[in-house]
Amino acid sequence: MRKIFSILLICFFILTPSLSAQWKKSSSIYGGSYSAFASDGDKIFCAGTNDIIVSKDNGLHWEDYCTLIEPSSSFAVSGNNIYVGTAHGLYFSNNSGETWQIIPSINRWVSTIIINNGYILVGGLDGLFISVDKGLTWVRKRTDNIASLIATADSIYLTTAWTVEVTNDQGNSWNKLLKSSWGGLKVAINRNTIVASTGVCGFFISTDKGITWDSSNVAPYKTGNRYRDKPFFHDNILFSGQYIEYGIDFSKDNGCTWTTNSFVNSNIQCFFSAGNRLLVGTTTGIFYTEDNGITFINTGGKPLNITQVLATTNKIIAISTPTNSSGITSLMAPSQSVYESADNGLTWSGAADGLYNYSASVWIGSVIYNKGYIYAASSNGLYRKGENEHTWVQYGLQNISLTNILVSNNNLYATSSNKLYISKDNGISWAISALAINNSIKAICANDKYVFLVTDSNIFRLDNNGSSWSSCETGLGNINGIVTCITAYGNNIYTNIMWSLYQSTNNGDAWNYFANNLSVGWISQILAYNGNVFAIGPDGIAVTKDYNSNWSTLNDNLPSRNILSLISFKDSVFVSLKDYGIWKRSAVGLISSIANNKEQYNFELGSNYPNPFNPITKIIFSVPERSLVKLIVFDILGNVVESLIDNELGAGYHEIIFDGSQLASGVYFYKLTTPKYTSARKMLLIK
Repeated sequence: MRKIFSILLICFFILTPSLSAQWKKSSSIYGGSYSAFASDGDKIFCAGTNDIIVSKDNGLHWEDYCTLIEPSSSFAVSGNNIYVGTAHGLYFSNNSGETWQIIPSINRWVSTIIINNGYILVGGLDGLFISVDKGLTWVRKRTDNIASLIATADSIYLTTAWTVEVTNDQGNSWNKLLKSSWGGLKVAINRNTIVASTGVCGFFISTDKGITWDSSNVAPYKTGNRYRDKPFFHDNILFSGQYIEYGIDFSKDNGCTWTTNSFVNSNIQCFFSAGNRLLVGTTTGIFYTEDNGITFINTGGKPLNITQVLATTNKIIAISTPTNSSGITSLMAPSQSVYESADNGLTWSGAADGLYNYSASVWIGSVIYNKGYIYAASSNGLYRKGENEHTWVQYGLQNISLTNILVSNNNLYATSSNKLYISKDNGISWAISALAINNSIKAICANDKYVFLVTDSNIFRLDNNGSSWSSCETGLGNINGIVTCITAYGNNIYTNIMWSLYQSTNNGDAWNYFANNLSVGWISQILAYNGNVFAIGPDGIAVTKDYNSNWSTLNDNLPSRNILSLISFKDSVFVSLKDYGIWKRSAVGLISSIANNKEQYNFELGSNYPNPFNPITKIIFSVPERSLVKLIVFDILGNVVESLIDNELGAGYHEIIFDGSQLASGVYFYKLTTPKYTSARKMLLIK
């Protein structure tokens, strides 16, 4: 078996520990599905698919609270006691979620739980249950299907599929207020006003606590495909989450007229009033509004993986990682989301209006900013919105799956899988370039003179009119399928071949190796900014100054080295980390703050890259001191198929290239062993 072996002992320099030289956690963009709120004292809780999170500042910031055994449909919290309703019954914890027990007498779908004056009321398919001893014993009060429970200062309201009822004696007796021939009733209460929603069939309004009801003055229950559902009062304003389409409507006249806000492509699941702040749980995280529905700020959930980031003159645009390759159905949130920040990444709001609807998915390949407008190359053509506008509109190229968009010298360039489109009138009309492209287009960049296009087998250089082109790969060798990114900064052009980086100082006429001591894995993005060149990959971020090829790592105090995207904005550099959100640091004096201190290494076995691979992959590891190191590869049965290293190595990062050309496709493992450390990882060979 052929084995390519190279050990790199890399002594990087790190930034001094001053605050300006450290990465700081930015306000992340959050996702995840959150279906119910609860409160206890000054704490607000929100239940997600697998967990409960808590806020101690009225929903501005959230932290993990406990893990759930299964997804929650409703819950309530009182001190250390948590009551969680699921599709299989009621779970109870008396130690803040460390351990759970199921309540045997309540073993079917629980849809609603409230705690009121020491009484715990649980409703669901098995009826209404009440406990007066913190959940130790339960009494079944009703046997019909209970949909929701709402407590006010002097009453408890209950809805079944067909009725709205009220009790003034903690559920011992009930008075029927409304009976509807339409099922699925949901209720919102504001002093004497009760609004009952039937979902797809309209609203009933009572202004006298349910004595009389009327629906004659209520606006239609839907506009287009926007069905108003999940009513909720906040600050005397009636809010309604959308059923089927995404967004929120609100009414200041008890439903007679409505204003629409498709603040993010989300299915609205729950509301909560936190002082002057309205919290909204959605299928793409938690949001809040402080201006009664005009703007919504993304505030909580699980950090999204942001794979594209764009800087305009005064905003940052971010696009989340797709989470579902099957597209959108009428009852599911889209797989992508678009967010924007106007305060240097402190807060984020949804910015996807016009890109998504209940029946279609738009996948964004790339975004650019030009002359006050943001352009998005998408699976459905080109979209555009003003920098300070809210809604995207289709523009120019339509019904074409686009992957890249670029602006250079007043021309716009867009690519599909194998075509280059050029517009000389800011995107109004487009022409197809005469360049014959036989392979998939991977990346595009431009400087003042040329446009550079990377395909699976070539790098093309075009003049800015797109009328003449040439191939420019001198010094790169065979690039078939292994070049993934390219960027230009003046006459300097940078591209990668797997984990190596090359520079051209003459617009692509010739290329030189530019990766001395660069070790970030397979390079996924290159950024040239203010005399610095950054490279990112699955093993971190590195930077070089003044276009020399001596690289320094910038991984200090980042919780992960798996960096998804990178931008510069004003005086900061932002990175998006897989599973850890967005981090930023000052770009002022970035390289000049590098001290003559060697990086403190740890024992660490990194992920091989690429993975899956065919047939070559790179394994990176580090040791903090001179050690006897063994690195082997073995198959799923434990048979050693290759011994890669068995000797003493010095402190630092090391890498080895493993060639699996003589092996069959399948799962393999690589194991690092030293006298003080052992670790193994899995890799997949696909031929």
